[in-house]
Amino acid sequence: MNNKKNKWLENILTLLILTVAFLLISTLIFPEVGIKFFVIESGSMSPTIKTGSLVVTKSSSSYNVDDIITFKRGNQLITHRIITLENGSYQTKGDHNLSEDVELVQNNAVQGKVVLIIPLLGWLVALFLNKIILIGVILSSFVIFIIIKFVKNESYFGNK
Repeated sequence: MNNKKNKWLENILTLLILTVAFLLISTLIFPEVGIKFFVIESGSMSPTIKTGSLVVTKSSSSYNVDDIITFKRGNQLITHRIITLENGSYQTKGDHNLSEDVELVQNNAVQGKVVLIIPLLGWLVALFLNKIILIGVILSSFVIFIIIKFVKNESYFGNK
């Protein structure tokens, strides 16, 4: 039973470390090829994209009606659907919103078209983006890993 617990903890720890490594590497590599990750923080696109989802976007030279895009407005990132094209700009609207967005979106404000939606994963990513939590997770993962290795090695407990 204890071996099963150790193996389970070791698997969880490995998955956690791989997830952190993937997120760190992806923030360096993917933007270079036009792929970006965003966490959905509001329900304006519900039920299509739920709060806490992670969306993956891919940049393009142009976008079409019905594309879901992430764009920058001031210092805020917004993910909404294009409902009409107007003189090279985009009229957008959240699926859950009753009315369209007040301002048109210029092409240079668009971060990319949503190509993948991963429900709930955004919450985990948001946690890892918090530096204090990330350091705590890495340190506690390391300590748990050392404890598991220590417990597995029976010679530390006098069993030879």
